[in-house]
Amino acid sequence: MDNALGLMGADVGGYQRLMARLDLFSEAIVMTRYGNDGATSCFEVSAEALATAFSGVPVATGLLPRECLFYARDGNTERLAIFVPPEQWTLATADGEVYDVPLPPLIWSGCGRKYHIWAVKQRPGERERLFHAPFPNVYPDGRVCVGNVKFPACSASTIHQALELFLQSEFNEDLASGKSESYEDNVLILWDEIHDTVDFPLDELVKTHRVLDDVIKGRW
Repeated sequence: MDNALGLMGADVGGYQRLMARLDLFSEAIVMTRYGNDGATSCFEVSAEALATAFSGVPVATGLLPRECLFYARDGNTERLAIFVPPEQWTLATADGEVYDVPLPPLIWSGCGRKYHIWAVKQRPGERERLFHAPFPNVYPDGRVCVGNVKFPACSASTIHQALELFLQSEFNEDLASGKSESYEDNVLILWDEIHDTVDFPLDELVKTHRVLDDVIKGRW
């Protein structure tokens, strides 16, 4: 047997009475029905019949966050990304330095309690090249090192909150290399250079081998 799916529940694990079950074999799909009297019946069903049966099930995401690029859900886990337009931010380090810096356009993505961040040069399409976000404390694959920051589980209602937690955290020199063309060893030197300026120098961004479509499809 390849897989099985209980469709409705006999109070099993808190669910309602089990009414039917699907068993997915390599060459057939078999449905088992459970009657009120305990009797069962089994019969083969086609993939087309299942598709028709489920086509009327409503699927809704609710209100999506502003600048949402995509949304996906797997069970109770939400995965989505937002576009963050270029903006001035006040960033702080653990040793007390404070920088007012312009940030480039960013992509902020979350899944569960894991978050990724990249930079882009413009509002992205699916084939838009991603660049390393100019921050320390971010792994080469874009994953944020959470440290002691208690990020919320990613959802349409919390993803902006998680971004603000990241930007308001205290950064250090961990993972500070490879984030600036001019200051390869430490992107914090770039922060010092662009402190109190208006526009982020986009030629400082370091390319990755990823495009936005990789993020959409969960290829970190």
